[in-house]
Amino acid sequence: MTEKTSTPKIEFAESDKPRFKSIDLDYPLQIDGEPLVAITVRRLTGGEVAEVQAKLEEHGFQFGPLMEAFTDQPQEVIDHLDQDDHDKLEATVLDFLPVKMRNALESIRADMEAMLQARMEAAAEEQAQDKSSPGDD
Repeated sequence: MTEKTSTPKIEFAESDKPRFKSIDLDYPLQIDGEPLVAITVRRLTGGEVAEVQAKLEEHGFQFGPLMEAFTDQPQEVIDHLDQDDHDKLEATVLDFLPVKMRNALESIRADMEAMLQARMEAAAEEQAQDKSSPGDD
């Protein structure tokens, strides 16, 4: 049996599914005097997804910092984007999420919406009860 003496060169094969997308900024930034007019978003590898999941487990779910792993920019730059550009970036990152992560994110979002709806209904019910109860004046 022969031993491997080198690491194989692994690349993605040609595909009709894009692995990268450039997001043109409507409100470009200046980074150390250089204009930043676009941000590149890319799909993650399995190993990178595992790293992102470990960070989520360690720090809790925060979508903002999650975006850095998908882009060619550090978090500090992402945090300085105009809100409209940030929204475009977020939408593209969502499109590039692996299906499993996207489904988990949708589940979290649905749970949060249900919780918010329940709180709003409870507050409305409490307010209605307060109006129907005689005052303690």
